[in-house]
Amino acid sequence: MKKEFLLLSFLLITVGLFAQDRYEEGFIARARKIIEITADEYYPPSINISDPEKYYWPKVLARLSRYGTNDSMANYYIDLFKTRSPFHFTLVGMARIMCQFGFTPKMLETKKRYLQEVFDRDDSYNAWTAEGTENHINMSRTSGYLYALQAKGMLADAEKRQQQMANWMKMWAKKLYRAGNGEWNSDIYEVYNLIGWLNVYDFATDYDVKITAKAVLDYYAASLALHYSFGLLGGSQMRGTGIGSEQSATVYLCWLWFGGEGNPALVPNSSIIQVVHAALSTYRPPKATLELALKRNITDAFYQNSKPDYLMQRPSFIKQAFYIQPEYTLGSCFDPYGGWTGASYQMVPWKLVVKRDDQFYPDDVVGNGRFYDEWAGRIRNPYTQLAQYKNVLVQMTKTPSNAKDVYKAVSEKCLVWNGLWARDFFARYPTETYKKDIVRVNTGAIFENKSYITFPPDILIEYVGGTHFVSFGKVFLAIHSIGQKKARTHLPKVRNQRIILIDSANYDQMCGFVMEVGTLREYGSYESFKNAIQLKKGYNGLLAQKEGKITYKSLRDDIIEVQFGEEGTFEEPIVDWGYGTTERQILIESPPFLQPEWQKGKGHGRQAIWSVNGQPMHPGEPWEIYNGPQLSLKNSILEIRSSTEVYRVDFSGEKPKFP
Repeated sequence: MKKEFLLLSFLLITVGLFAQDRYEEGFIARARKIIEITADEYYPPSINISDPEKYYWPKVLARLSRYGTNDSMANYYIDLFKTRSPFHFTLVGMARIMCQFGFTPKMLETKKRYLQEVFDRDDSYNAWTAEGTENHINMSRTSGYLYALQAKGMLADAEKRQQQMANWMKMWAKKLYRAGNGEWNSDIYEVYNLIGWLNVYDFATDYDVKITAKAVLDYYAASLALHYSFGLLGGSQMRGTGIGSEQSATVYLCWLWFGGEGNPALVPNSSIIQVVHAALSTYRPPKATLELALKRNITDAFYQNSKPDYLMQRPSFIKQAFYIQPEYTLGSCFDPYGGWTGASYQMVPWKLVVKRDDQFYPDDVVGNGRFYDEWAGRIRNPYTQLAQYKNVLVQMTKTPSNAKDVYKAVSEKCLVWNGLWARDFFARYPTETYKKDIVRVNTGAIFENKSYITFPPDILIEYVGGTHFVSFGKVFLAIHSIGQKKARTHLPKVRNQRIILIDSANYDQMCGFVMEVGTLREYGSYESFKNAIQLKKGYNGLLAQKEGKITYKSLRDDIIEVQFGEEGTFEEPIVDWGYGTTERQILIESPPFLQPEWQKGKGHGRQAIWSVNGQPMHPGEPWEIYNGPQLSLKNSILEIRSSTEVYRVDFSGEKPKFP
């Protein structure tokens, strides 16, 4: 028995090592491809733009990695930018060049000058009290720590700055595990949020700082593994593109980290080059994330997650639903944001990602209201509210007749807000008077009381017995319009010529859709799915509407009741627009950063109230950061579960603890 046990243990260890070696081989091959494309095929834009280093430093890193420290092109660019005052992308790119390729001739020659430029910069782009969006802060502050390390013995205040930024990183990481991140699940900015932490993980000399960086990276790896859906980023997003994100930097990072079936289109664009940091890093995502990222051994997995406000002060400020089946993912968010300013322009309220066997990329389906002239499924609509339970999504739009008057009043209040922001910002950073009109109201308001869903151009929408049906081969949709019996479809001249399904109603009345998703695996055929919907409708009714309340009974017999939220208030994402303090902030907080007090009462609610089978979903009560079968983050403890292991990061104390 003892011999059998030892043999079994040996076999398990051998299989584990083989799997890890196979993963590492795949990672190295993918990383090499990214470096080759960036070094040999990518051509940066003109240097006469505001932040050319965003595009040149990845090129330099790739050239140095591929051709060595004497590469003439890399050395030329290092020398070319030596007199520029560094910020954001300059900081994070140069930090890796300096730390990983410090013996490059032009770096040896110009290193002190670059460091002096960093230490001399005293505006809001500096490396110690940098302000800006979340990704700007992450890139600046993490780089500030590494520059302080490099400047020891060369420049005054180096040790002070090193400790200052070490403390900041520990505080930020603690907040991340307590509340989540503010720029959540962004196909545009997630890479920028974490590349500085990759640098710190690779080059920090302080062990506590290094493991703090690892905890942050594990958080991002888990989040991306959850949302990565067959080659696209699924679910709702704080800052996203809506449709057409298959060549985003975050998708390329997911491919590098997790692999999967096939490759994304590996083209030399400005997105793929941003993954060079991860390709050169020693960090690897936990093995337990791979099943989740590739959606293997997962069926009927429902998540109820949450995220904080933009400055991470209020946990569970935004609620999220995310549902995984082997053939698709469906995710949405429910938030109290008003949807008036540019800070909410890139919000993607919901997304369905469908795996297709007959094509390389998956399909994406998104939707929204038509308060703004936008078809890509992004921007927070002031009068559209959502609810989701597993495979059923409810999208309700109810634009009031006084929408233009409300928009005018909000615009006037934002002008006052902009003045208050300028007053306090210039007190903190008096030399930056060139910054004007930062707080901006969204333009393009058309005030329509319409709701839409947008589909890929090859999709056929059928209308049978009062229901719209769509087939993706193995995934089927039943879509019921709220405002009209039959919604209209058209093919507008928008990105990718997508098909649009539009529902409408008079002002102060509700329109929108209830969408239920089924699969070939569940129903056997598309016709069987359609028949099941029709039978359900004929037997006991499928959809009912009364006084702004939707009641829907799904094919799984879940009764979903959703009330449009009339009463309440709203606010805007604060980003870096807060006022109320004239002191520079090490850990930016709200308060002391403020925004105007907004209207309250009828017509100002932003979140639906809903229940499932009589159980309230309680959108006003706290939800965990991640809460589902393969991933959870509760009480500052991250757990990633696969079929073979549980990976755990315990950050409930002062330092993270790993398995």
